[in-house]
Amino acid sequence: MAHVTINGKDIEARPNQTILEVAREEGFFIPTLCHHEALEPFGACRLCVVEVQTSTTWRLVTSCTYPCSDGLVVQTDSEGVLRSRRMTVELMMASASQVPLI
Repeated sequence: MAHVTINGKDIEARPNQTILEVAREEGFFIPTLCHHEALEPFGACRLCVVEVQTSTTWRLVTSCTYPCSDGLVVQTDSEGVLRSRRMTVELMMASASQVPLI
């Protein structure tokens, strides 16, 4: 078992569980578009980003592909996470508006 902290809550994760899996089991909402239980995760949509603490710094990672490890600290709703998700959706919408409708 890996001991992880998500938004200040201490949680035990089973081996090979991703941050997304653990967060969903514990009731934390992380949005996704490309994630499906029947498919292998690949992090294409980037909406499931969260911040993880590595040493003394924080960095954004895709929660659907990032495995839980002992001592991992995760923030699912920090300002940086929300800003990243917002930008991702804006870019998707901008791209979609340029697709010709048949």
